[in-house]
Amino acid sequence: GAIPVIWAWSSPSGLEPTVTESPSYLYELTFPKAATIGGHAFASIMGTPPMYCVIQSWFPVGNDLRIRVRCYGPGGVASPGAVLNAGFFT
Repeated sequence: GAIPVIWAWSSPSGLEPTVTESPSYLYELTFPKAATIGGHAFASIMGTPPMYCVIQSWFPVGNDLRIRVRCYGPGGVASPGAVLNAGFFT
């Protein structure tokens, strides 16, 4: 599938995240220098037809923070997204 464009993001470090795709449209976002325990992760997707995203998990990886996001289309089918909005705050 196509890696979505990160349209908007928020991070305690202020540094732009990177995104990779794993099987079944699981997106892994890495926020540089934002490692922490706790806090709140969020994600949404813009696409046609209407879609939604669910945070699967978030955890520190060294000094970075990784957020795993899966997005769905009609009928709850895992789908690729076009534009991803994501972030993390403490």
